[in-house]
Amino acid sequence: VDENGSRLAGGGAYFTSATGDLVIVSNGEIDSDLGLEGLRLTTLNGGDINVTWTGHIDNSSGDGVRVIGTGDINMIVSSVTAQDTGIHASLSGSGEIDITAAGDIVAQNGPGVNVVAGAASAGGISLDLRGVASGDTGVNIINQGTGGTVVRATGPISGVMGMRLTNEAGSGEIFVDVGDVSGIDSGV
Repeated sequence: VDENGSRLAGGGAYFTSATGDLVIVSNGEIDSDLGLEGLRLTTLNGGDINVTWTGHIDNSSGDGVRVIGTGDINMIVSSVTAQDTGIHASLSGSGEIDITAAGDIVAQNGPGVNVVAGAASAGGISLDLRGVASGDTGVNIINQGTGGTVVRATGPISGVMGMRLTNEAGSGEIFVDVGDVSGIDSGV
């Protein structure tokens, strides 16, 4: 728990749990120009990821946030700016992915938000976003599990393709509640 609003500069912040849950609360800022990710969160053996990071995350050399989980992924972030992907989350276990971004996500060369739930996932995907701007796809989701997909956004989503949502055979329903989606090639 970081209650002092610390500012981390340089290579980013990397957290890994090999055996249990990963729980992080911080209001500090990340200003990375040396790392592949500004913030990286990983669980290896079924642990859940529960993160609240309310400081701005910026990575001028790679992804803003990369989350690789084997249990539930529950993440709340403020704003994210990245050279590549804004937020990437992938789940290989049986859990769910729930991401809330209170601020805007800006990604120059990759998707704004990229989420992949593997075939073992049963809890589905839920995104609550503000605005997303990307030089690639604004929001890209691949759901291979049995749960559904929910995307809500209060601000605009834009990119070369605004949104691409894929639920594989056997996945639940797709629910979308967004105001403005635009793309150079296509909106949705």
